[in-house]
This record gives sequence, C-alpha cells and structure tokens, in this order.
Amino acid sequence: MAGWMRHGRQAWAGGAVAAVLVVLHAAVPVRGQVAPPAPAPAPANGGAPPAGDPASTVPEALSSRVVGFFYPHDVDGKRIAIAEGKVAILRGQDQVDLVEPVFTLFRDVEGSPRREKIVIRGATGLYDLRRQRARLEGRVTVRQEDGTELGASALDLDVQQKRLSTEGRIELRRPGLILTGTGLEASEILNVIVLRSSVILNVRGGLGGLFRADGGAGPAPGGGAGEMVVTCDGPATLARLAAPRPETGATQEMRLARSVVVTRHEPAGLMRLSGDAATIDLCHGAGPGAAEGDAGAPSRGAEVRRAVLTGRVRLVDAQGLGGSAHRLVWSAAEDRLELSGESGVRVARGVHVLEGRQVTLERREARAVCQGDAQMTFVPEGAPGAPVDARTSASPWTIRCDELTLRFTPDLKGMEGVEADGGVTIAGEVAGAAGSQAAEGDRFVWSGAGRRGLLTGRPVRMTQGAHRMEAARVVFFPFDQRVVLQGPKRIALGGDAAGADASAEGGISLTARGDIAVSAGDGVIEVGDGAQILSPQTSLEAGRLRIRLAPGGGVERALGWERVRLTDRASGTAVFGDHLAWDVRAREFLVEGLPFACILQRGVLLQGQAVTLTRQPDGLRCANRSGLRGRIRIEAPAGRIVP
Repeated sequence: MAGWMRHGRQAWAGGAVAAVLVVLHAAVPVRGQVAPPAPAPAPANGGAPPAGDPASTVPEALSSRVVGFFYPHDVDGKRIAIAEGKVAILRGQDQVDLVEPVFTLFRDVEGSPRREKIVIRGATGLYDLRRQRARLEGRVTVRQEDGTELGASALDLDVQQKRLSTEGRIELRRPGLILTGTGLEASEILNVIVLRSSVILNVRGGLGGLFRADGGAGPAPGGGAGEMVVTCDGPATLARLAAPRPETGATQEMRLARSVVVTRHEPAGLMRLSGDAATIDLCHGAGPGAAEGDAGAPSRGAEVRRAVLTGRVRLVDAQGLGGSAHRLVWSAAEDRLELSGESGVRVARGVHVLEGRQVTLERREARAVCQGDAQMTFVPEGAPGAPVDARTSASPWTIRCDELTLRFTPDLKGMEGVEADGGVTIAGEVAGAAGSQAAEGDRFVWSGAGRRGLLTGRPVRMTQGAHRMEAARVVFFPFDQRVVLQGPKRIALGGDAAGADASAEGGISLTARGDIAVSAGDGVIEVGDGAQILSPQTSLEAGRLRIRLAPGGGVERALGWERVRLTDRASGTAVFGDHLAWDVRAREFLVEGLPFACILQRGVLLQGQAVTLTRQPDGLRCANRSGLRGRIRIEAPAGRIVP
C-alpha cells in the first residue's frame, strides 16, 4: 500500500480516470463489497450532456460506490493515518464522499515506544485523496486515548500536517475540564489549540454544550466548590508543554486575551479576577498505574496550578475584599494572590484600604503583605466577631511604612491585627483634641483582640496638636482616645510663648520614671511614678500628676500628689507638700500638706497647712491660709521673703 501511495499520486497528477477505478476496485482493501451501479436513465439528446453541465467533464464511472471504505496512509513504511467510511462515493478524480467517516491518526509519544491514537468521526465527509485533506460534518467528534474529546458541527482535517480547523463553535472536554469557543485552529491534532473568540474554560465543572443531552439548550449545571470558569473575548491558545513546568508542575499552558474573567467557586462564595490578558497553567494527572509522563494513560482530572493576569487587573471575593493592579498571580498550591504594578496596587476590605507597589494575599494563612511604599487607611476594629454596632467608633488612621502585614480572621471577614515595619508613620484626626495626631517609629503592631496598638522606635516621636512627645514605646487605645508613653520619655506641652511677659511660664516639659497616659478625648495627661514638670519659671516634682490641656492649646491646670516639690527657678524658693493644685492660666499654685506645707528660701522656713503662691511680674506672692499671718511676697531679684 505504501508503494501504491508513492506511485498513485503520479497517476492522479496525470489525470488518468482508469487509475481511479483501479485504486478503488483493486488496490484498496475493501471491508464489504462493491455496490453495483444503479441503472442509468435513458440519456437525453442522444446521450450528449447539456451544454455547460459540469457533469459533462466527469466520466460516468466516477459515480461508483464502495461499501466498507478503508484507506491507509503510510510514509516511509510508517502508518500515519487510516481513513474509513461506511460508504464511499467518488466525486471527480481526487475526492471521495464518505458516509459515517472515521479517521484514525497516529502520533509518536516523546520518551515512549508506544504511539498515541486519535480517532475522528462524523456523519458525512468529503476526502481529498491527493491533498490528504477532509471536511467532516454532522456531529463531529475527536477522541484521544488520554480522555480528551472535542466536538463540533463541522471540522476540516489536514491528515499530512495533523491540523484541525473550523469556523464554528467547538467544545473540548477532558476529565475535569471543558473548553468552548468559536473558530478553531489546532496543530499536531490537539497539542496546540487556538480559539478565535467567545472562549469559556471550565475546570472541574459539569458537562455542557455539544456533549450535553439537550445540546446545550438547557441551563448549565451549577458550580461546585473549587470549580473555576475562565472567559475571554479571544483569541486563546491552549498548548501542551514539552515537559512539566518546574515551578508549578503544569503540563499545559493556556494564553487568553481581551476581557479575561476568572471566576472561582469557593465555599464562601465567588472569587472573581479580571484583566486584559491571562496565562493559566494546567495539569492533567495520569491515572492509577500509569507511568510518569505517559500521554496515552487516562487522566484523573484537570487542575489549575497558576493563573497570571495582566493589564487592568481587578479582584473581588466573597469576603468583601477588592483590589486593582497591573499584574496578578494566583498560585493554587498556596492559595496565594500576588498583585503588583508600576503605578501601584490598591486592595480594600470595607473601610480598610491598602496601597503599595506589591501586595501578597496569603489566603490560606489569612494575611496580606504589602511591600514598597506601603500605605494603609486603617479604621481600628474591636474584638473579631463582634457586631459592628457594638464597637466603639474610632477615627481612621493613615499608616505609611516599608512593609505592612494584615492578619485576618480564619473566615477572612474580620481583621485580627496589623504589623508595620520600617519608617512607620501614623497620622489621623483626634476627636476632642486640638489638631491632628501623628507619630513616627520603627515598628507598629495592632491587636484586634486587645483593641490596642504598639509603636516602638529609637525613639518614637509623636505630635498631638501643639504638643510634642518622645518615648521608647507608645501604646494606642483608639477606642478610648488615649495613648500611653513607656520607657524613657519626654513631653513638650504647647503653651504661652516664653518671654511674653515676666510671669509667663513659657514652654512646659514633662518627664516621668513611670508611664504617661495622654487622653485626647478629654485632654488629660496622667503621670505616675516620679513625675516632673519643667518650665523656664518653675520646676515641679510629684509622685503622681494629672494635667488638663486647654482646648485651644497649652496647659490649663495641673494636680499633683505624693511628695510634691515646687521650685521657683528665679528665686530658688522651694515649696514642699502632699498635694498641689496649679492653675497655669491664673498663674497660681496651691500646696497643701499633712500636717504642714513648707516654704524654704535661703535658710528661711515657713510652715502652714496650705500655702498659695501667685506669680506676678515682680515675683511670687504667698498667702498662708492657716498657721501664718499676713501675706508674704517672695522677691526674685532680692532673693528674700518680705512680710
């Protein structure tokens, strides 16, 4: 037969009609018998065909029929294809009409001695013997040994080049995968598939389209957990890889263009990804007992190992998480989404907005990591799972840093914590306080369960209105509108400008061995364990202090307890007691003691149950409420007490 193929083509090129009959009646193995020709009607016009009739150029013998058509195609002694048909009807010198045609093609498998077999069937077909091309129509199917099946209403086949094409709609099915589209170009049979438009890829989904009993007219089956549906306007290319991709283990790659949408069915709902173009890594595992890389073994199913979307990328999931980027990579093994883009990435969940050059969503680990100029609009939340209306409201913050990590609850609906590292700045409006609040440090950690945040640095620098603060650590309690300074610390309280007049306090600084709590809501500072206030005019020490800030800025008053010591810097006068009340605006001090408050000035000691000092331009005036008579004036320049 191989010899006939080599010499038969010369006969076709020569146009010998007799050679056609020899091929079909003698040289071609026939499974069946030759159908006797039907009786011909009496010819009109004396047997001459009408003028212009195409049949006038076709000999009558070419209308012969062959039952059980069998036509093998060999090259260099190697079987390439077999063409079969229930009935074959000759058309012209090169073509055969086939009823129920079957084309079997053979393909070498790399790395295996066996050959893969592809079977193509149709209702009718037209086979060009010389060009080795066929067109099949009807319910056309293409089946491979690995379980791949393609269906179409019409299909063009190039046997020599192993190419398939059609302008119509096709559906390709593999275990766990359905691919549909319009306009097919497939090389090496189904090794490389190109669809021109209206592409739909369904992974791990139910049957549909041409393979459904209703022919695709009924409703499509509902998606199950883990199912992924990919659509695009096209074109799209599905190609088998020469070797599994090392990073994903993928055996096939699909490239899609124009309005790509990826929808993944999850237990909580749908995750939807969209972009201008996409590349998807697919893997088809071999069935039990099959050798590694055996393409002919039945497949156990399709898996999407990775999806890469580019262009105007958008992300929306069932937990209310949304994002935009120029590039998105979804890795199935880790259930990880990596968003990046030169113009920045934006990810939002409710009121929380995360921006940076790259954002990684570790869905299995329930966290998001933002790197490169990270910025977050953050609204502190209460304990995870608490209803929104039960939480105390807090003002939004803006966090900027080098790297920022969000930790979500296991259901991805709530936020458990935030971690920010490297050049951290926090800014936000403070309810009930003058101006805004801003802080700078090295690392910030927010705990949703503890309803607090910790900012550390060397040191942490913070501003609140006109006040400046420094500390090793700052703890934020946003629901109470309060911050606590820990470690070595210092607060510069904004107040009257120094030198406005001789009795003005000027800038006031505050330090302590213990913690300092600043309540922005009611403008109160609580200081414990070794509190000290310093100003150009006054030095004050106490075991505990409470300072009330003025609404317009500055200090309104201060209260002190336990081992109070008030010192006038100009005169050197010191007042000792157990309780202090300092009205900064009125420039008046009240010191009480049990049993006495004492005034010490250059060796002179005065005692009283309560002592009131008033700062005036010419010095301090002192009035003893009990135990001393009259008023005492402390003259700073002279350094003496005057009755």
